[in-house]
Amino acid sequence: MSAGIGEEITMRGALQPRLGLALTALLFATLHIQYSWYGMAVIFVLGLVLGKIRQRTSTTAAMAVHVIYDIVAILTT
Repeated sequence: MSAGIGEEITMRGALQPRLGLALTALLFATLHIQYSWYGMAVIFVLGLVLGKIRQRTSTTAAMAVHVIYDIVAILTT
């Protein structure tokens, strides 16, 4: 969970304002290269969603959604 918080501070808080939504989502996906191509595609879409949440609300909201996503992923695997 703490990794997700750090990722959101870095990706959405620091990089997205400079690199834009799509490039930040792509970078976010490449940081998860340990997953399959399908998994990376899902993470790219997640990056787009988290980026939109950050654009419309705040980095804190994106952090909260990321933590919830991680908890659900842990509980369902």
